[in-house]
Amino acid sequence: MEKTIYVVTCGQVESGKANPGLTMTAMSIAGTIAAKMPEIKIQQVIIGTGFRHSQVAVIMDLNPDAYSVVCGSESFPDPDAGIVFLTDGAEISEKKFLVPDARSFLNSLEEGTLLITDQTFLKNLGFKEAKEGQLVQINNDVDDRFPFLDFTKFEVLFDPNPRLQTAETLND
Repeated sequence: MEKTIYVVTCGQVESGKANPGLTMTAMSIAGTIAAKMPEIKIQQVIIGTGFRHSQVAVIMDLNPDAYSVVCGSESFPDPDAGIVFLTDGAEISEKKFLVPDARSFLNSLEEGTLLITDQTFLKNLGFKEAKEGQLVQINNDVDDRFPFLDFTKFEVLFDPNPRLQTAETLND
């Protein structure tokens, strides 16, 4: 059964700390994404548990239906540096930071769900072009008879710095 899920990735955050807030530029980008939202039919909104996720929801005038650490937490990953800032201020290798299974979570979502998450979520699904401040549409086609075959198509609906606009993965 195919379903469409939308993902807003948090934009740039204040650097070097856990549970960071968005920069002014990221707030502006969230406002731009919000302007595109009337075109999209949203059934539910699920956001990460970090301050940055809540900021995006407020800027976009969205009321979360649920919160999930799968979408991001108070800890902040810095994929460029390969580290994660924990809430106590410690820095650890991203290899030591275990992330829940994004694929199972995606498969459990209702049609028309909007996620406010970190780019790590999309990268864990195989979308290597994930960046900060994107609006991405995921068409997820899962056949219950063959759950190990999962064809997922990603389409970038908004990118503040466009380079690559579509990508597909076949996971088996």
